[in-house]
Amino acid sequence: MWSSLLLPHLLNPVEIKEITASGQKELRILDCLQPICENHRIVIDPTVARNEEFGFQFSRISRDRGSLKHDDIIDSLSIAVGNLKEFVAVDPQSVANRRAKREQEKEIKDFLDAYRKQHIPIGREDRRGFTSVDRERGRGRGFLSQRQR
Repeated sequence: MWSSLLLPHLLNPVEIKEITASGQKELRILDCLQPICENHRIVIDPTVARNEEFGFQFSRISRDRGSLKHDDIIDSLSIAVGNLKEFVAVDPQSVANRRAKREQEKEIKDFLDAYRKQHIPIGREDRRGFTSVDRERGRGRGFLSQRQR
């Protein structure tokens, strides 16, 4: 059973990337995880969150050098989040603005479609209004010519 599930993944080659990092490890980890945690953009499985070692590392890390004796779990999380940063870095406000603009454009389009279905011509040549019907042209009997007399 397990072999049938794993076989497709074992046949495909896996790319391994070597990651090099410089600078203080705690700063690198916090610089990666802090923005995502502050914006509530990370979801942690409850079974992982209940792990004592993960909870200890996640809650005790600070910017002080050597704040954790073992930081392997939180370091691997920061590397994983760093690889997904381009997908997580989307600004929620800009996404909301784009969605609102799309909805507004759809509402306008729907309104115009409903208006056109009433067989009311919108084109310039078919319009009837003040300029072509209500005013006599060239005879000086328009609104402005009456006021000037």
